Amino acid sequence: MTVTVEPGGRVLKPYPLHRVALVGMGPSAVAFANSVYYEEFRRKLGHSEAWTLNYGHQVWQHDLLFNMHDLVHMRQHAPEADYIEGYKDHPQRVVTTRFVGDIANCYEFPFEELFKRFGDTYFSCGSAYMVAFAIMCLELQEGGAKELHIFGMDFNYHGREEYEAGRCCLEYWIGRAVGMGIDVKVPSSSALMDLYQRSHLNGLQGNGKMYGMQGLEPVFTTSGGKLQLTGWKSNEPD
Repeated sequence: MTVTVEPGGRVLKPYPLHRVALVGMGPSAVAFANSVYYEEFRRKLGHSEAWTLNYGHQVWQHDLLFNMHDLVHMRQHAPEADYIEGYKDHPQRVVTTRFVGDIANCYEFPFEELFKRFGDTYFSCGSAYMVAFAIMCLELQEGGAKELHIFGMDFNYHGREEYEAGRCCLEYWIGRAVGMGIDVKVPSSSALMDLYQRSHLNGLQGNGKMYGMQGLEPVFTTSGGKLQLTGWKSNEPD
């Protein structure tokens, strides 16, 4: 089956947003379902959007669908993993590496703007591209909240360790988002940033959350999204 490819075709441009939820298919995606049920996260086009990737469109309501594989190459060399047929009439925008005319709502990822904005080529998973694009959108919002929620992108695949390599790349881009003043929220059920370990297993040398904090723990106040150390409390018995 032939595929119409149009280099330099329709490119998705960043647009202002207050809140973005990135939703994958890992275990912590359940937290996204809960956040919708309890009305903690509500989709509102152009304000609070949910984006998913790959096969996530079969499960989650969403505003953008990302697939950062080369879909034409996959059709030619791995036809069992052909996405194009499933996307051809998709009602939402499909964002991928190059514009494919066979997908009615296809948009090319804005690589030129990406490289110019960040000066970085460290992208080893599709979700990292999603975070970078979310940063560009959130930065365009001049006032109010700038929140990035990440669900179901846990990178803990039992028996499929080769897919875990993208975790450090995603965490790197989360760090860049935090450094730009974006409020990044990841559920405690996620393996990202050791959150499950920190929240449930006390798996760090210390108080389970901060390395080295055993006999003493810091006490903070929060102002403008920044932590201010106000003192220390003892964990030692009196």
